[in-house]
Amino acid sequence: MTKEFRILTVLVLMAVTATGAFAADTLEDRVAALEAGQSVAAPAGSTPAWLENVTFFGDLRLRYHFSCISEGGGQENKARFRLRFGAKKTWLDKRLEAGFRLASGSDSTPTSTNQTFTGNFSEKNVFIDLAYAKYKPQSLDGLTVIAGKMKNPFFHTDMLWDADVNPEGVHAVYKYDGLGDIVPFASFG
Repeated sequence: MTKEFRILTVLVLMAVTATGAFAADTLEDRVAALEAGQSVAAPAGSTPAWLENVTFFGDLRLRYHFSCISEGGGQENKARFRLRFGAKKTWLDKRLEAGFRLASGSDSTPTSTNQTFTGNFSEKNVFIDLAYAKYKPQSLDGLTVIAGKMKNPFFHTDMLWDADVNPEGVHAVYKYDGLGDIVPFASFG
């Protein structure tokens, strides 16, 4: 067994020990069990408390695009993908939320997370697509404040704001639900 593998094993076991998963075992016992080829599993119900209310999400889209350009007689073939992965955590009865999302794409096109397969075994970029904190104070029902790089909070159509634009900064919105089907709101950001 290499020295690097032993160091990595000890670090992993120390991290697991910090979560309380193996409170009864000693670190030496766990290392010996791993070196002997035995599996070391956490007991049921040993999820660390900091993982409660964490939601992981993501998606992968594969797409082929063909365009025939009539004027020049040319054609365009593109194989593309979009990969997104993120997580969010809530506290205080879901009034406080923090999250992030990583996405494929290009730094030259902020409205798209699509990446074109270009061949040559090239590596593809991954960017921070979202990194935000959101708060809904209990004392002022209807108010939401969000800061960071967030999903587009503004009203958007094909002519006004692209839905894939993720602005950065601070945004606040207040919605009043006391008028039945009519919900007036004010948005600042």
